[in-house]
Amino acid sequence: MREVLGIQKVIEWSPSGDLVTEPKQEDVIPLIIAETLDSHGMALVQNMMKAIHVSNFKIINGSIPFEGESLNFKQGIIFGERALKASMLTESPFEELCSQWSTFNGKSFIVTHELKKMLVSEFPGDIKMYKKQVWQDLKNFKSNGEL
Repeated sequence: MREVLGIQKVIEWSPSGDLVTEPKQEDVIPLIIAETLDSHGMALVQNMMKAIHVSNFKIINGSIPFEGESLNFKQGIIFGERALKASMLTESPFEELCSQWSTFNGKSFIVTHELKKMLVSEFPGDIKMYKKQVWQDLKNFKSNGEL
């Protein structure tokens, strides 16, 4: 049976580019908040999660009004419309898309560093050279109980 990964270590990517490591979250189901996604965008998110073997997750469509403060943003992975659509339209390397992410309801995007690297290893762009190191880093990261 495939292990379902919980997001236990999150890194906040602030608008200034600084990284802020947050405390571990135990037994978290990844929550993906995607801005105004159409069916193609939703499919892309689902494929990304499938590629990294995360089968238990929730997607909230950002076009549905909700009070941002009512959600625990430390328990999720937030993808921006710009990043997803740019990926679909241009097949840009994922690490470049990360730098294009804006904010969602005034919050900084949150993504695990290792998850970002895993996505980089799985999707189009000049990134194949990273793949071997990415999976070795992931193995080390998991063995330390951090993911």
